[in-house]
Amino acid sequence: MPAAGDTISSDVTWEPSTLSIRTRKLIGTILLLLFVGFYALLVMALGSSRLLDMNGFVTLLFYAGAGLLWVPPAALIIRWMQRPDRETLAGSR
Repeated sequence: MPAAGDTISSDVTWEPSTLSIRTRKLIGTILLLLFVGFYALLVMALGSSRLLDMNGFVTLLFYAGAGLLWVPPAALIIRWMQRPDRETLAGSR
């Protein structure tokens, strides 16, 4: 156990574990399915509970906005899934 005032050596670099593109696609697909399913249920519950007394235009705006709101998080997951493997990047240099 280091004594008070001791510093930890900085010559060790930490790198996150690398997942292969195949594993990232599997994890990402499961995440996307869970996210979109949960999001759709949430929007339907909000829409059916809060929009009953609203006019048709407000309902249209809500569902149009909610229908597009899931795209940015899904795009981030897809971007992570499509990242090339580290070995591929190292070999192309």
